Amino acid sequence: QFWDVNDSIIEDVVASDNVLVSINITGSHDSVVDSTLSDNGAWAGAVITGSHDSIVNSTLSGSWAGAIITGDYNSVVDSTVSHNEYGVRINGSYDSVVNSTLSNNSRYGVRITGSYDVVVDSTLSGNEWAGVAIIAGSNNSVVVDSTLSGNGDGVIIVGYNDSVVDTTLSDNWDGVIVTGYNNSIVNSTLSDNHYYGIVLYNDSGTLITGNIISNNG
Repeated sequence: QFWDVNDSIIEDVVASDNVLVSINITGSHDSVVDSTLSDNGAWAGAVITGSHDSIVNSTLSGSWAGAIITGDYNSVVDSTVSHNEYGVRINGSYDSVVNSTLSNNSRYGVRITGSYDVVVDSTLSGNEWAGVAIIAGSNNSVVVDSTLSGNGDGVIIVGYNDSVVDTTLSDNWDGVIVTGYNNSIVNSTLSDNHYYGIVLYNDSGTLITGNIISNNG
């Protein structure tokens, strides 16, 4: 389904077994609410290229990506994203994942290549490569007030001016890996990870303050 509309609510949709994508939103101020998007093969449950759009209280599973967001000021809220290759891929800026559960995705729970993006109040577990990956070139993105456990790695930061704040990371391979510059890990708990709480590799200007780091390795 393809929507090039504005200020619309797409509600109670069950979409599955589409070849590429269930819902493609190119307009603005649109919402997908209380919907299930599953098993959509080669691409994604939802693709958002517009702005100020949202996916709310929905389930996205069994696709290459649960959601792909390339526009700005979009959000995934109160949703469950699981058993995809990528949970949510964010390529835009000022996008957010809020109060959502991202689990058992075979690569990343959230993969960020944009700027000023936020993962907040969310639970990420069982994602095989990492809970959150902030990729090279990304900047000023933040993981805040979230719980990451049982992932490959908790958070990987390769960008700059990115942050992990007020977040709990446990039972991952490593809690946080930083290879970028001017990033920060603040007021977080990193415990019982299999190898290291924090890994710094070819980084510079990393701020680590107010954290509890215990029982790793």
